[in-house]
Amino acid sequence: MGRTRLTVGLDARLLLSDEQPTGVGYYTRELTRHLAPLVNLHLYTESALVPAASALVAADHVTVHRERRWPGLPWQQTALVAGLWRQRPQLYHSPTFTLPRWAPCPTVVTIHDLAALTMPEWANAENRRYLERMLPWAVRHADRVIAVSARVRQEIVGHFGLSRVDARRIVAVGLGVDAARFRPQPPPVLDAWRRRRGIVDPYLVFVGTREPRKNLVRLVTAFNIARRQHPRATLLLVGAAGFGTAALDHVVARTPGVQVLDYVPADEVPLLLQGAAALCYVSLYEGFGLPVLEAMALGTPVVTSANTVMEDTTGGHALYVNPMDTDSIAAILSRVLADPPAFRQVAAEHVAYARALSWNRTARETVVVYQDACRT
Repeated sequence: MGRTRLTVGLDARLLLSDEQPTGVGYYTRELTRHLAPLVNLHLYTESALVPAASALVAADHVTVHRERRWPGLPWQQTALVAGLWRQRPQLYHSPTFTLPRWAPCPTVVTIHDLAALTMPEWANAENRRYLERMLPWAVRHADRVIAVSARVRQEIVGHFGLSRVDARRIVAVGLGVDAARFRPQPPPVLDAWRRRRGIVDPYLVFVGTREPRKNLVRLVTAFNIARRQHPRATLLLVGAAGFGTAALDHVVARTPGVQVLDYVPADEVPLLLQGAAALCYVSLYEGFGLPVLEAMALGTPVVTSANTVMEDTTGGHALYVNPMDTDSIAAILSRVLADPPAFRQVAAEHVAYARALSWNRTARETVVVYQDACRT
């Protein structure tokens, strides 16, 4: 490809229609921001743009196409396809698990996990049914598949029984940290933020959607055990409610010191993470586990699940627990709360590791995938 900039079409519905994207939407936003200097981007959406997208769409080499027909699930297979045939990009990338069946160019799809297929009890029913139909087709027909971690790549190859030759299309490209956003702030800034928010030390924090695979019932139960020795401690559960929260709501209501915050402004999330005694992310299943990397970039200790992708993401630089064992979780939480400065001193040694895993790296590796797909 030489120095010629590729022209890439991208499904940007989550990017351009959500002020505070999470999960796949957050991946789409950060990838797009860092791809913009590297390729010509054609962003496709079905709805009006939110103000948060204005800076991005004003960037050089970014063009937005609003395809208004056939909203909802049929949009990808109809309106998007029509737009791709009109603009004819050199490549199309879907960051959201599935692909249009009639794209006029090579295609790349990002798969974040296989939870909807392998652990259907942890997936929203409507989303699960859609992915059961569309995800297998995408895996078998995409010119390249981006898996967000080496473990997800292995899962894809094994679940779909791909041959050694076919498995070469599946490429692991990890996520990254926005080093400018997740940089440690001076103590006075943190103290002022705590006072404004009414947050008292020490506190533990979880950041993410509240849903069954996040294992929050065990986390709250473990915190209740640890709090017997540390009665001033609090646990903040930060993020939107997903599905299947009844059991969590019940245990939260019976556990002193737990606060549920559905929303924290994006510019406050780094302060929230930096001020915590630890990020507690004892999920039962993840594709990558981005919050643990962001906490590490701030020098915050991380308590996370052993024998999962989080060990890969953190590179061995975290406190690992058996996520099925409440007592194991409680013991680590109690240790951290007993001496937060000591654990923070150890965590500070791992900041460089996390910050080296940048979104710039993710974007560069993604462009290599694009180039390989176009050579197919």
